[in-house]
Amino acid sequence: MKSFSLIFFLSLFLNTSFCQIVQLNDYRLYDSVIVKQGADTLSIPWSGGFLQPMFSEINLNQDGLSDLIVFDKGSFHHRTFIRAKLGPNFKLVRGYSSQLGFSRFFSLFADFNQDGLEDQYFNDNGIIGINKNISTNPNELKFERVLFKDPNNKNRKSIKGSFLYNNNTFPFSVGATEVPAIGDFDGDGDIDFANLAVGLGSVYFYENTESNTHSNADSLEFALTNFCWGGFVDNPNSFSVNMGSCAGKFLPSGSRHGGANLSTTDLDCNGLPDLMIGFAGDERVIGLYNNGTSTAARITEQDTSFPVNSSSIKSKLFPYVSTIKINGDTIDDFLIAPMDGISSANHKQVQYYESVPDTGCKIKRILSRDFMSTGHIDIGEQSRFVLIDINGDSLLDILGSSLNLNDGDTVWNSIFYWKNSGTKNQPSFDLISENFLPLPFNNNYDINIQPIDFDADGAMDLVLTNEDGRLKWLKNIALPGDSCQFIITPSTLDSLKLVPFPKITFFDFNRDSLPDLLAGSYTVDLNYYENIGSKGNPEFKKAITKKQFAGIDLADQFGSGYLQPTVIVTDSNGVSSDTLEQKTYLYIGTSSGWLFQFTNDSSDDFDDYKLQDSLFLYNRNIAPFPGDLNGDHKPDIIFGMNTGGASLLMKDIGFVIPKPKEEDKDSEDNDMISVEEINNSEKTFWKAYPNPANDKITVELKDKAEILNTHFNIQNINGQTVLEIENLNPVTRIDITDLSNGVYFLQISNSIQSQSIRLVKY
Repeated sequence: MKSFSLIFFLSLFLNTSFCQIVQLNDYRLYDSVIVKQGADTLSIPWSGGFLQPMFSEINLNQDGLSDLIVFDKGSFHHRTFIRAKLGPNFKLVRGYSSQLGFSRFFSLFADFNQDGLEDQYFNDNGIIGINKNISTNPNELKFERVLFKDPNNKNRKSIKGSFLYNNNTFPFSVGATEVPAIGDFDGDGDIDFANLAVGLGSVYFYENTESNTHSNADSLEFALTNFCWGGFVDNPNSFSVNMGSCAGKFLPSGSRHGGANLSTTDLDCNGLPDLMIGFAGDERVIGLYNNGTSTAARITEQDTSFPVNSSSIKSKLFPYVSTIKINGDTIDDFLIAPMDGISSANHKQVQYYESVPDTGCKIKRILSRDFMSTGHIDIGEQSRFVLIDINGDSLLDILGSSLNLNDGDTVWNSIFYWKNSGTKNQPSFDLISENFLPLPFNNNYDINIQPIDFDADGAMDLVLTNEDGRLKWLKNIALPGDSCQFIITPSTLDSLKLVPFPKITFFDFNRDSLPDLLAGSYTVDLNYYENIGSKGNPEFKKAITKKQFAGIDLADQFGSGYLQPTVIVTDSNGVSSDTLEQKTYLYIGTSSGWLFQFTNDSSDDFDDYKLQDSLFLYNRNIAPFPGDLNGDHKPDIIFGMNTGGASLLMKDIGFVIPKPKEEDKDSEDNDMISVEEINNSEKTFWKAYPNPANDKITVELKDKAEILNTHFNIQNINGQTVLEIENLNPVTRIDITDLSNGVYFLQISNSIQSQSIRLVKY
């Protein structure tokens, strides 16, 4: 009996002690570590940076002061900032952001029902969606989806559907490259919106007619009431508009631009809504002055060097103007940021124009300074950080690198160095250098840093990679306790070439006492390279030893990976200690914003890693790196992200990260089906993916159906065919690289079936 009890006790002990794992959700965002740049202490150092930010006013904590909500197109998510007092005095508050769903192209806030709560307008893959703010607690946000009436849209899905002109049905869409202006355009007290879509050339005005017909501000019903709000069209030959050119007439085409960002405010104090337009491919903004009436807008003046009485806006590229009351008066100030997702500025790119009233209702707009961009760590785009003792004081310092830095005029890259000037238990960082090391490649984009004692001499070296998949060893020639001195040194790495855009880590995965190489990339492959060298002279197989390590496949919705692996070895309490209870944890950051945790419980299979936990970090291209920052022997994590900033995950202290809100969807998911198909048939035979897409799409037959003589064409929103294919295969890859960004319709038909699919090209 005693023997049985002992066996039972040992079994219970093993199950409760040695089989426990670190819970990834015990890691929390920690924003209290001080970061200094010169004499200045950064106000929001760990907020994550900005890439393509749009700013909206919102009263988050219901204290009478308008706060800020920032939607960053580069991360698809939001950050919230509480205003501490009048003026530009904002602090990061994380508790609200999780209440806001994913958005792909824009997310703006305006109070449509005059209840004092700002509601959300967003682009849901080419469809305007609106979430009503129903918050009652000042410590949280809560929204519910608004449904709409549309005779051609029986599922009442957002502002989808159509409008009729000359007995032809035209679909309503907002493309990937445009932001509509949201505000009261007709002076009736409710919120309308105006849009200048790709290829249209004029501003379409969508009037909120529900309050006019039902006297109910809490309802929404939109109608296209003007094809040419303000009576102007985009000039096809210059950076200007032609005023008085369309007078409300429908224009089937005519724009020279691939999209436009619109903002509205009263620029000249005449009580009428004016417009500011930023065009794709341009760095300037056009100011358009409305001198008509509330019911008949008429643009009679334009400022192509806006604002003409100050430093003209130059935001590279594709500027969007957020109108925010920042300085405490009643006049809108401007925050300008670039929205071009390919070649726009990514470093300290937010400009703040303060509006100062003068005599006779003249307003001076003064370029004051970068807004918030100097308050946080910002090293460009797709940042990554490592923790390493640079100056030999046994405190972990920070090195940072990125895809690149772009200030609008110059594109470059460098390694940043922050010295830990705090203590073992309380870190504090000072920016020492923005160009810490000479970069060793001909192509110095997408620099990735990994510390490793490469030659086993007791000094921590660095291995760098670049976007071409090349590697270089930077040997540390300093004596123990001295500051690191890195020199570029020839090694077996020189002849190794990884897949492009590698994200690497080193660890002895196969337990032969030699560090192996694990490399992720922008693809979903996680490639393992075995170390076949010797201690102090590592050599990695030039061919991939195992292409899909541990069978891990972590693609996002667009088929991308950007997998950044890192390894932590701790016990079940997250403590680094030499005990039998230690486990190896493989953490992988991804393009989707999730951080995944894997463990290996096998004593035989070196790559038998199983998914244990995950944590969503409200950004994209997450790049984690571990290190004990506060002396509790629990490895913390610093991580970079797509927006170019940094954040800290501390074990057991800080802000508990909530699960993300589910993506906002309408009651039935038929967004891929056109109005005509909804009316005629519920059967879908084909699917197209990815959607949205940037370069290629796959059109695939879903069910058994006739494929002979199947005709395929892509039409733009004006019904013009831009691509045509005869005789589709069951699976066909189609290149759409040459199409302008915007919304299209895939028309597929043969003798027995037809289908239309909405496609967003970005």
